[in-house]
Amino acid sequence: NAYKEMQSRLKEAESLKEIKQLASDFKTWRSAVYNPKVEKIMSFALIFQQKNILDTAFQRLEKIKSDLEKLSGAKLIKKEEFNKLVDKANSSLSVSDSLIREAENLIMLDFKDLFPVPEITASSTEITVAPEPVKTPLITDKSVKKEPPTPKALLDESLKQIKLAYAIFMD
Repeated sequence: NAYKEMQSRLKEAESLKEIKQLASDFKTWRSAVYNPKVEKIMSFALIFQQKNILDTAFQRLEKIKSDLEKLSGAKLIKKEEFNKLVDKANSSLSVSDSLIREAENLIMLDFKDLFPVPEITASSTEITVAPEPVKTPLITDKSVKKEPPTPKALLDESLKQIKLAYAIFMD
């Protein structure tokens, strides 16, 4: 609809000033409407990709643990020397998993807000749409309002935790 609107305005534009205004309006629309929706869709897709990456990292950690057990059993290393690193990598991957889950929950809330599910009550056959939840920012200080993290920010931090685990694997 927005593209059709812009196209009709472009056809009717008669001056350079009108075309510049149209370009400005289009840019504003992209940043206010289009880009946030694309970011949500990208975050939705990234959640599944990152889950696969995390699963692979957990599998690699298990292989490393198994190899350390074998080397320890062969008396080539002392397993205790590596326990802290293994625990640190496991902790990093667990944090990553928590961040992915939090991002997934936020995305699902966004989609629930975009596409409200009709509720059917047992006492009637009438379908009602659930009211939209009120979104309030988190307040950490009386004078400063802090917005909750975005799914993209959570996924970025999750990826950093996975990278940290891989750095520990190398150690």
